[in-house]
Amino acid sequence: MTIRFSATTSRQGLSALALWAATAPAAFALTPQDVLDVLTDKSWNMGQDVEVTSHKEGDAIVVDRIVTTMVQEIADEEITSTTTLSGYRLEPRGEEVVMRLDPAMTLATRSEVDGEVTEMQMTVTAPDLESIFSGERDNMRALTPGGTAVLTLDRMLVPGEDPIEDVLEVTFSGVTSDSRMVTGDLNQVEGTGTVETISFAFDMLAPEEEGSAPARITATGSVSDVTMTADLAFPEGQDAETVNFDTMFETGYRMALQMGYGAGAVVMDIDGPDPLHLEETVGAGTLDFSMGAEGLNYQVAASDIDVSVSAPMIPPGAGASIGHSAFGLTMPLTVTPEDRPMGLKMTLQDVALPEQLWALFDPAGRLSRDPMTISLDLGAMGRMTSTLSEMEEAEDAEAPGEISALTLNSLLVKLGGAMLSANGSFDIDNSARSRINPELPKFTGQVDATAQGVLALVQTLAEMGLIPPQQAMTVPMMAGMFTRQLSGPDDLASTIEVTEDEQVLVNGQMMMP
Repeated sequence: MTIRFSATTSRQGLSALALWAATAPAAFALTPQDVLDVLTDKSWNMGQDVEVTSHKEGDAIVVDRIVTTMVQEIADEEITSTTTLSGYRLEPRGEEVVMRLDPAMTLATRSEVDGEVTEMQMTVTAPDLESIFSGERDNMRALTPGGTAVLTLDRMLVPGEDPIEDVLEVTFSGVTSDSRMVTGDLNQVEGTGTVETISFAFDMLAPEEEGSAPARITATGSVSDVTMTADLAFPEGQDAETVNFDTMFETGYRMALQMGYGAGAVVMDIDGPDPLHLEETVGAGTLDFSMGAEGLNYQVAASDIDVSVSAPMIPPGAGASIGHSAFGLTMPLTVTPEDRPMGLKMTLQDVALPEQLWALFDPAGRLSRDPMTISLDLGAMGRMTSTLSEMEEAEDAEAPGEISALTLNSLLVKLGGAMLSANGSFDIDNSARSRINPELPKFTGQVDATAQGVLALVQTLAEMGLIPPQQAMTVPMMAGMFTRQLSGPDDLASTIEVTEDEQVLVNGQMMMP
């Protein structure tokens, strides 16, 4: 906003205006009611019914209770979810509003499905944690400069089981966050947060099974250096009755979360008829999740995983280590005329087993103890042809979409001293049926594969009695038909090609006219 004064404005007038500006209350200062309105508005709660009970103490607002309820119908089942929160305090501090939690804020959840009720009662203790709101009602910044919060799961009720009490305690140390909430035709929240350490302690007496004594399960663990970045946007004015998952992404809804963490560790014990002790450590890991008009993207990875297990029926020192583990999924979520990227990734890299486990099935040490790897990276271009509602109503097994291109970026298997790798791509014509298999669309392309040490591994497994001799004999025969030698008899390669007229060629030789 720009204010202009005429040339005739007197010095006295300017002085009076300055005095008023210095002493008058801020016209657009954020109020506790503004913050409460935004935090409990249906627009920020995806259409849940929100009921607020509060009272004033001077200029502050004390929130006694907030109840949010949502009724959903999924697969012809009605699900009623209710969350009850109490309480916190909003008090003005200059042009800012400070939120402080009650010394023991309670959080209760209740979910009912076909008359069966699941309940949880929790307590949040955060004496030094506060959030500072600033800006304007339609454009607020929320800053948490630091603090500690402790969440306890006090009681859990599951259908058909006795109540479980005092089960879990989670401590969040060194909590900071900085976010912004913008209200308008498209409500948006974006921000970052960090937690120095998340630690937990779990203690539960498992339900008794017929003929056996109860078992006590205890676990402790922690993870450090947690970082988060979030971005959420959804149209204003949606309520539970109008949320349509077929069109919500087209109206601007999106959700994105990136998360990273440092080292972590878990120790678990089961004390009962079948005792067990487990220890696990993990190095750095990441999570990348987004969902919107562009589709779904989910990527998770972890490194340096070590697991050890001890139990009466397990040899001492049993466990495993994994150098790297990852999973990824990419796919479209809306019906569009154009193709969208798709993909699937799975990786278990450098999996090492201790000698105690190897000795169970290979006491003579005939198999290689080298770390094992299984990795798949599959990409595609495709589109959805059915909405989520149409998929639910469909009675046949018709595919909800179609793929126009499929790419095997990489396949790698390392096991027992042998290695198999492959890559390739195929173009798919959904307007024509395949001559090779009429149930599939027409496809053309090729795959290149290599293998080292596979024949020796099969022979060793047969000699150990892990593969029937008849099956082991067929492997060299098949290798002779579908592979070519590179540097030696156990260094093989193969190129499988499907031509435009759907002839199948293996290493240039026609296998199917």
